[in-house]
Amino acid sequence: MPHCQNERVARLATAEHTSSQPHRHQRTAEEAKGQIHWLRPEYQNPQQQNLAALAGSLQQDTQTSADVSTAPVTVKDAAKGKLTWPKSILEQVAAVKEALQQGDQTATAITTRYKSPKSTLPKVQDALNSLAALGLVNQDGEQYWLVA
Repeated sequence: MPHCQNERVARLATAEHTSSQPHRHQRTAEEAKGQIHWLRPEYQNPQQQNLAALAGSLQQDTQTSADVSTAPVTVKDAAKGKLTWPKSILEQVAAVKEALQQGDQTATAITTRYKSPKSTLPKVQDALNSLAALGLVNQDGEQYWLVA
């Protein structure tokens, strides 16, 4: 009986080894392209999860041309035409995207729409960098434009 048991184990090991070869080669090719299959992506690669959520939200925003200027505007600000910078990152990115659609092409030009341009500039730059990382915006120096 022990001899028979060893044969079964050997057959199973051989079958497992040969069946995993194509999968292993496929995984190696995917990893060479930069596509990694994480076991626990929320812990191993949380940035990718955030970018994926942001990309999905932005694509949905593009399909439903919603008004992104949802921040409250006071009478004084309305007279000046200045907006309040959105609080959430999704609203910020959507606001920057909207500004690019309306023709603003630099971070400085986008900040002139808001109450505090100096404090808003780094946030606008972060939003532009996020859009560029997602492949939704191209950049040449300080000029930005949406990918067609």
